[in-house]
Amino acid sequence: MKKTFFLLVMLFMLTSVFAVLLNEGFEATTFPPTEWTTAGTPWQRYTAYYHTGAAAAKAGYTSGDWWMITPRLMPAAGANTLTFWYRDYSSSTAWDYVDEFTYVMVSTTDNQIGSFATTVWTGNYTQFTTDWQQATVDLSAYNGQNIYIAFKSVHTGGNYRIIDDVTGVDLAPTTTPPNPAVLVAPANAAVNVLASTNLTWGSGGGGPAGYRLYFGTDGGGTTPPTNIANNVDLGNVLTYDPATDLNFFTTYYWQVVPYNTNGSTTGCPIWSFTTGGAAVNMTNGTQTVTPGTPFSFYDSGGATGTYQTSENYTFTFTGSTPTAAIQVAFNAFNTESGYDFLKIYNGPDATYPQIGPVDGYNGTDIPAPFVGSNSVTFVFTSDTSVNYAGWEATVSAVVMGSLTGTVTSGGSPLADA
Repeated sequence: MKKTFFLLVMLFMLTSVFAVLLNEGFEATTFPPTEWTTAGTPWQRYTAYYHTGAAAAKAGYTSGDWWMITPRLMPAAGANTLTFWYRDYSSSTAWDYVDEFTYVMVSTTDNQIGSFATTVWTGNYTQFTTDWQQATVDLSAYNGQNIYIAFKSVHTGGNYRIIDDVTGVDLAPTTTPPNPAVLVAPANAAVNVLASTNLTWGSGGGGPAGYRLYFGTDGGGTTPPTNIANNVDLGNVLTYDPATDLNFFTTYYWQVVPYNTNGSTTGCPIWSFTTGGAAVNMTNGTQTVTPGTPFSFYDSGGATGTYQTSENYTFTFTGSTPTAAIQVAFNAFNTESGYDFLKIYNGPDATYPQIGPVDGYNGTDIPAPFVGSNSVTFVFTSDTSVNYAGWEATVSAVVMGSLTGTVTSGGSPLADA
């Protein structure tokens, strides 16, 4: 009996010694933090307001269900009270939307959003003010269990919700290989990806100690690629920068395999993407286009950023010979509806006939593909607030003599081939 009691005491002491307390202030520039995940509309790192340090996490303004999920936790006596600090952005009652709520939720199975069935804390616009307040959530009912905590914030266009300094509960000990990594960029099956792209992923949880990479043009998406990187141990990093720029218009495959002292993850997905041509970002300027050498055309923010406020840019693409017509196909489009406009002109400047709506393209409707004349001019203007993702298009040149039928733009004849 004494021996059994002694062993139990020792086990408790060892558990206490090796337990690691969750303590997250969102200071690292990589977001979400290691072992944390996001889903739905993801929370973001925020540096305008913070409780301590230089950053916090925020959700809101854009409508959606914003999710941010902790690593796996294991509450225990003395470490079973979750605390965090919270506030909102503006004191104006105009931003107090009665249908916006922030929830703290528990899952006892995994970190998928459908598994969070229990709500343990709720905050609305009356609780979120511009003063920092501390929330305290008793999780003693989950002592000894593996759980995940989700911060779910439901927004319809109102105030930002900001949280910081999340702590008070032990991280769960790791006894199995990690979960599969989470894809960040490039998106799976993305096209027109920059040849200078990096590969980026996030932790899927489960305590990864590092990652191995398979990367190349072989494998066809069914077996791990090997002709660029074959089971390369990258260490505990979340990005890979290829040694040289990738080839244009080429499909690449990649697989990230997390590992820890319990082994390597099995069943990891194989992702793919296809590069585009050389990139042109919206600015004031011109670009000559040779048949057979397309360009990836983006707003001023490039492939991954947003355009800026108060822009007024004009850019012209011109075929390399008089018989080369400019061909444009948009792959994505998102500007502030009613305020930020892209106008397209079928010629070397804005005095030529306009293609598309008189006010220009705006919102999320993707412009129809078209073949213009020897030159096509783009004019973009943005107002003084709100930046969106912008656009992604492929611009190429086709030899007029090789075309048959009618050269068109969105169904409207422009010229005869």
